[in-house]
Amino acid sequence: MLMNPIFVNGTLTLLVSQTIDSTTKTAALDLAASQMNERHLELSKLVLQDEQGQAHKIYVENVQRVKWLYAESTEYNDRFKITGKIVLGLSMEWDAEIVRGLWETWRLQENLTGDNPILVFSAGNKHVFMKIERQDLEWNYDLKHRPGAGYLSAI
Repeated sequence: MLMNPIFVNGTLTLLVSQTIDSTTKTAALDLAASQMNERHLELSKLVLQDEQGQAHKIYVENVQRVKWLYAESTEYNDRFKITGKIVLGLSMEWDAEIVRGLWETWRLQENLTGDNPILVFSAGNKHVFMKIERQDLEWNYDLKHRPGAGYLSAI
């Protein structure tokens, strides 16, 4: 029996870090805020891995929020590690066969060295590499609002 697909939206909240060249912590945060914000960061899709190791392609609808929280000194002069929070709006089409996957833990894949995942955003004409320190995925779905779903009424 064929069933209509279930359209699922979600949010992925990321705590990210990266190093940035700047003369002061304040200047590093200001530079990040001006160059890496909701208007400048672009990402079209992600691959998330479920608990069994199966990969799932997820579409990034939008970068909902970017907030740079703090900057730390590094061992290099004029280079700071900045940490921030990025919230992504996601969407995915699931069929009813795998809807149970909503309750599993899906994560960005670790990089080849087994370290934290690295996410690459486009920011204008350059790529920005961000280390994922923490990730939190939340799905929202409503079976009543899937395409082709009708309402049943009794008379």
